[in-house]
Formats: sequence, structure tokens, C-alpha cells
Amino acid sequence: MPNPKKKNLERLLHLIDELCSIEENEWFKDSLASRFSNNSGDFEDFPSFLRYQKNQFRLKGRSFYRSITNAKLKQELIDDYVEMSWNQSINNLDRFMLFAFYQMENLLNYYLIISNSFEKIKMNKDYYTHEYAPNFIVVVYDNFYIREEKKNIESISIWGKLTYWMYDADVVKWEGKNHGNISNLINIRNANSHRSSQSDKHYVMSTIDTLKKSDFSSLSYYINVLRKILESFKSINPTVKNLETKNERPRLSGVKQVGRIDLDQFRK
Repeated sequence: MPNPKKKNLERLLHLIDELCSIEENEWFKDSLASRFSNNSGDFEDFPSFLRYQKNQFRLKGRSFYRSITNAKLKQELIDDYVEMSWNQSINNLDRFMLFAFYQMENLLNYYLIISNSFEKIKMNKDYYTHEYAPNFIVVVYDNFYIREEKKNIESISIWGKLTYWMYDADVVKWEGKNHGNISNLINIRNANSHRSSQSDKHYVMSTIDTLKKSDFSSLSYYINVLRKILESFKSINPTVKNLETKNERPRLSGVKQVGRIDLDQFRK
């Protein structure tokens, strides 16, 4: 075909830029990057390598979150998946864990919304209560309501969200087997947010150091946490009904949660 004029090619580039900026055309942008990137592994500079790597991670993230229908949430999850994967590839494990946490909390927030969480908890104030340890008891109602008024989802402690989810999704036993991994995600997030004590930070640094020396199979446990929450979306039932109380409401002046747990709620 005859070679187009430079002005026409410039117009074409401008059109492509506009098309790629549209969220629904992310597939088009990925396709262009895959088609014209250097797949041989010979990269002339680091930025080219970085773009290629992140494009591959984005493709994986789109596949991982293909079942999410909310466009805004899906984009946020994929963006965090890309950052998580990139930091894993360079063995920056505290950042890997931080972006894994962001995805976990984002998924839980969405679960709260579509499962009718506030109405279920209000109807069953004592049902969603869990004793993780003698000095670590979570009463979900107290995390979701203050003076019988709903809290904003952003202000609910992560352990409150997790406790509601594990009872509503019927994964209490699964959580027990994965409690250490979930706690690590939360503690490392707290350390990155400067919300941990010195002793907690020492524990976090020790955990990170161990993960840096471990093989990739050790990191798969954290991906499985995300996968478990994602899979639970398939069986959500938003119906509100009375449930048999599993635990008596603790007779405490306040919910006690101590040790290496979510410290955010004490600062809210």
C-alpha cells in the first residue's frame, strides 16, 4: 500500500491515543502493546522492559478478575494486581504484601455492599461474633454501628469486615487455617501506614525477611486469600433473616483486640 502522508499518520496516532484512554478499550491497548513490544527478551532500556512486564501482569490481572462486573472496582483491583506482581518480581515483599492487602480490603468492601451486610448485622447483633483468641474477640455489630447508626465502610476495621465475611460466606474453618497469612497482610499494611508499635514493626520486618528468602510457593498463600474472597461472590445471598446465635455477646466494657492485630480501629 502507498505510504500515508506524515500528517495523516500523526492524526492516526492522536486517534489511537484517544481510543486507548477509554477504559472499555483496555483490551485494545493491551493488544497493541503485545503486538508491537519486543517479545524476544532483548530490551534496549529499562523503561521498555518495565512497560512489557507490567503489560503482561495486566493481562494476568484481567484474567484473575474477569468475573468482576463493576468497572471501577475491576480497574482498581487490576491496577493493584499489577503493582503486587511487579513487586513480587523484584522481591520487594513489603510492597507485594501491601498491594495484596489493598485488593483484599477492596474485595471485602464490595462483598459488604452486595451481600446486604448492614441489614443482616442489625437483625443478628450477636451472631457475627468471633473469638480468635482469649484476648482477641471481634463483635461485628460494634464495628459496623455506633450508637445504632451505620458507620462508613471505610471506617470499619478490617477484622470487622473479615469476621462478617467469614460467617456470611461460611468459611470460618478456612479462616482458621489461613489466619496467620491474613494477619501478616494486615500487620504489614499497618507497618507501611506507620500505625504499628516498634514491637509490631520488628515482627513485620522479620516476616518480610523470611519471605524474601522463601520460594514463590510461600507467596501463593496470599494470592489464595484473594481467590477465596473472589470465589465467595458466586454464592452471595443478600436475603436478611433471623439466625441462630452462635456466640453470646461478650460482657466487656469494650471489645478487646490486642497483640499483632488490626491497630487502625484504636485510632479511628
